[in-house]
Amino acid sequence: MVKKKIIDLFSGAGGLTEGFRSDFDIIGHVEKEKAAIQTLKLRDAYHWLKKIII
Repeated sequence: MVKKKIIDLFSGAGGLTEGFRSDFDIIGHVEKEKAAIQTLKLRDAYHWLKKIII
């Protein structure tokens, strides 16, 4: 199954994005709050590492 690609606008810390990960390919986030950006970076690193390990 080919996943549709989406960009998360006004993503906050990315909680809503987590719910979409199983059916969609998240290709980017748009956020301006520094604390939320740090959380998004950590979430992306986690999912990237998870792909490599599994």
